[in-house]
Amino acid sequence: MVHRYFIYALIDPRTRLVRYVGKTTKGLRRVKEHGQPWRLKLHDRCAKWLRHLVKHGFVYEHTVLQYSDSENLDTDERWWITYGKLSKWPLTNLTEGGEGSAGRKLSKETRAKISRSLTGKKASPEAVEKCRQRMLGNTYTLGFRHSEQSKALMSQQRKGLKKSESTLVKMRESQRLRRKWTEEDLVRAVSVTSNLNQLGKYLRISRTHGYRLREHMERLGLKFKGDK
Repeated sequence: MVHRYFIYALIDPRTRLVRYVGKTTKGLRRVKEHGQPWRLKLHDRCAKWLRHLVKHGFVYEHTVLQYSDSENLDTDERWWITYGKLSKWPLTNLTEGGEGSAGRKLSKETRAKISRSLTGKKASPEAVEKCRQRMLGNTYTLGFRHSEQSKALMSQQRKGLKKSESTLVKMRESQRLRRKWTEEDLVRAVSVTSNLNQLGKYLRISRTHGYRLREHMERLGLKFKGDK
């Protein structure tokens, strides 16, 4: 039986130490990819270690740490990387394992380089629309509430911080530009919006004051399209 899903380790033949823990969904094909020329050209720590091996005439070795399946592969990889770190393996892994890049820390130079490359760039209308369509109906943070510990931590971090003069000017200007609305404005706004959040944005009213609009709607007998 050929196993496609397993956790593997790359071993330095000189020291017999595990230098990298990875996962594969395609058997040994993934393990062999580490020795491919395109892989050696990468700039991560694992590729740097592999280039050093090749330079001195060595080839990495590998071993299977655990056979897995599609459902548990990410969890198993994270477990083995954590185990390796606790066991003082000199791992070259950049992340904690699993999908994504959790645990990866970028250097100040890398962050500065990314910042420079993105400065002044604007997404095209097509990209904006694609992002908007993807986010329609998302409920990722619906019902999310910060814990009391998180609230206390955020409060502590914000204490003593003062807004810059430019920020205060912008806030005052924003308040000045907020127009006062009339009953006619409210009637028109309700006809083109579907909830209080949209209504508040339409009338340029903060969310806190926006909920008071419900009282005015009830007084005028107004309802959103979806209301019964």
